[in-house]
Amino acid sequence: MPNAPLRLLDDKFEGFDETPSPRPRTLPQQIADDLARDILQGRVQSGQRVGEAEMANRYGTSRGPIRDAIRELEKLGLVEIFPRRGAFVAKIDNNAICDMFNVMAHLMGLAARYCALVASAEGLAEIDQRISAIESLSDEPDCDPISFALASGRAGAALGRICGSVVLRRSLADAMNQTFWYLIFREHALDYLSTERRQAVAK
Repeated sequence: MPNAPLRLLDDKFEGFDETPSPRPRTLPQQIADDLARDILQGRVQSGQRVGEAEMANRYGTSRGPIRDAIRELEKLGLVEIFPRRGAFVAKIDNNAICDMFNVMAHLMGLAARYCALVASAEGLAEIDQRISAIESLSDEPDCDPISFALASGRAGAALGRICGSVVLRRSLADAMNQTFWYLIFREHALDYLSTERRQAVAK
């Protein structure tokens, strides 16, 4: 039996796009969510083949939704598809994770510079409020890592909305929605377990 579908977006998280709420997950997306959890938790190993027939049998569906699910995983960087060979679980190491964070950090920095130039007083006040929330959480010894991660995401989302650049906002949205960093947050609360680390992020 498959695990309960992994929800990729938290209801409390305000995304980079302007959609008021996430759309219901399709069957291929739910299958991709479940397989993503297995990959990130190590139940499916790097290099392991993701067979359509095996997955169709596991989830009790035809191969069509499985193919779509595999494409979703490829977008997230969790699966690699090779012509005439099929799909295989991608290698996920610290370098890949650091690379994602570096890209996001540079996009956020650019958005912050745009905001400094074009944001209204109301927009700057919202950004200041979001950052103050992060700083406050960073000082709490018993801070919930997921709460901190969501607060950090909200601050980034505010930068994306207020920066005044449609291209940059979409780039931030794509970087978030087409990578697996937020999946890791929900499963492992990576890197926000210590007060020192939270304070470093807040600064």
